[in-house]
Amino acid sequence: MGGKVQARIAEATGLMVCDGAGNERAGFGYLANGQVGWGLDYDGQEAIVAAVIPEQKMAGILINAQVESGSPTRAALMTTTEGTSLRLSDSKGGERAVFEVGGLGAPAFRVLDERGELVLDAAKRP
Repeated sequence: MGGKVQARIAEATGLMVCDGAGNERAGFGYLANGQVGWGLDYDGQEAIVAAVIPEQKMAGILINAQVESGSPTRAALMTTTEGTSLRLSDSKGGERAVFEVGGLGAPAFRVLDERGELVLDAAKRP
């Protein structure tokens, strides 16, 4: 990106789609460490990333906003052997809503304010 080759976390085999300047804008790949994933990019920044990470027994999708600074991640959907979570963040990267389902217990839904303070815990409602 930006005319620079960026390192991968492991040797990779895959398919890249590049724009007219030669910058990666989309790709699908398999890495030597067992990970597989695909991504769609803004110009110079990741937009949507989906990955399977066998060593963590996890799969997930991240959806990012196009930003100049700060945290771009706005939504994260992850699943592991322990359960599934959906996390929604504000423009500063703070989690504001979390929905989790784990095991056979009741799902959890929490809403947080801009300071990360709990506003609503649906599991504890009467």
